Amino acid sequence: DIGANDEIGSLAAAFRMMTMHLKESFQNLEGKVRERTVDLSRAKLAAEQTSHNLAVVGAELQALLDNSPVGIMFVDSDLVVKRVNTEMEKITGYKSSELIGRTSRHLYATGEAYEVLINKVGPILKKLGNCERRQTLQRKDGAEIICQLRGRFIPADGGLEGVVWSVEDITGRIRMEN
Repeated sequence: DIGANDEIGSLAAAFRMMTMHLKESFQNLEGKVRERTVDLSRAKLAAEQTSHNLAVVGAELQALLDNSPVGIMFVDSDLVVKRVNTEMEKITGYKSSELIGRTSRHLYATGEAYEVLINKVGPILKKLGNCERRQTLQRKDGAEIICQLRGRFIPADGGLEGVVWSVEDITGRIRMEN
């Protein structure tokens, strides 16, 4: 505290004012940091809860898929397999890691059979939303199987577009009928 009215007194008063302003600014900043920390903490908890909920939903979805009595395969708009269930693995002889990330072309004995599916069934799926057909597929071991395919088109709502296929191996039933 300098009580002089000269230059030093003016300088001391200016420093005093600056110190008060800095203290106020520091207190305001501390308050804002506390508020933001609370906000970030709440956002982090909400994100963790959402992540947990998504994990649970994903596990439930996979359990539903894996317990289906038919093969299920999701193919995106680029014709790339995105998800399969365990029944699909049994039907085709391929592991899910061998199916996911590739087109389903290797499930057909010839490129022509695959092209027929794309060129004939694709427009029907887009127009009607679903289709059903009998198709000969080729297992990993080379054996041909007759399957009943049911496809349902998924429009691009939420950024997801493609076809969900249910695949049933009816080879034994067809042989018995014949």
